[in-house]
Amino acid sequence: MAKTCGLDSFGQIEGIRYTWNAEFAGNVKPFDGGPGTIKITRTWEWDPKTGTVSHEGKDKEGKPLKVTYQARSSAAKAMLWAIA
Repeated sequence: MAKTCGLDSFGQIEGIRYTWNAEFAGNVKPFDGGPGTIKITRTWEWDPKTGTVSHEGKDKEGKPLKVTYQARSSAAKAMLWAIA
């Protein structure tokens, strides 16, 4: 089963990138970009060769935020697989 899912090719992976966007309705007209519309974008990237994980988004005040960490610990690896 693992071979069918490509596990034997795992070493060929150069990276995994994941981005998602969401928009929640505004107060006046839904999804028109008007007052109250909330737009969220998140980007997540994993480099398996270095074990580096990066996350980009915005903080609570709407300022750009980038977090990078090493996914070497077993806890970080567990989180990585849970997110992926």
